[in-house]
Amino acid sequence: MKSTSIKLITLSAVLVATAVHAQIPVTGDTHLAKTIEQAQAMYEKAFGSGTEYAATLASAELLKTLYDVPAERIAAKVVQSQGKSATVKATMPARECDLSLMKNADANKYGWVVQTHSCRGL
Repeated sequence: MKSTSIKLITLSAVLVATAVHAQIPVTGDTHLAKTIEQAQAMYEKAFGSGTEYAATLASAELLKTLYDVPAERIAAKVVQSQGKSATVKATMPARECDLSLMKNADANKYGWVVQTHSCRGL
């Protein structure tokens, strides 16, 4: 099941990148158009604003700004998500951080706002 989900997400990302971001027109093939539409919906469900993945991005963005650490040096993982709140644990060079976030679709592109954060040295 997990392998199938990963394959579908990968296919979704490829189709979305090909059809939307590259702006390749889809004409005459309604099955392909429907497949691309489904892929876009799956992509948004997995990676769009307000998702757990977006919570990790919002957390990394804050830490990057506060501690002047490149984004690729920050690893963030949702450890709890319930309704409109999430808890993220992030690690970066010499620090480990806990962040509490609340969903807010209007706040930013991630759909999450960091309410509190605390970091400690490693």
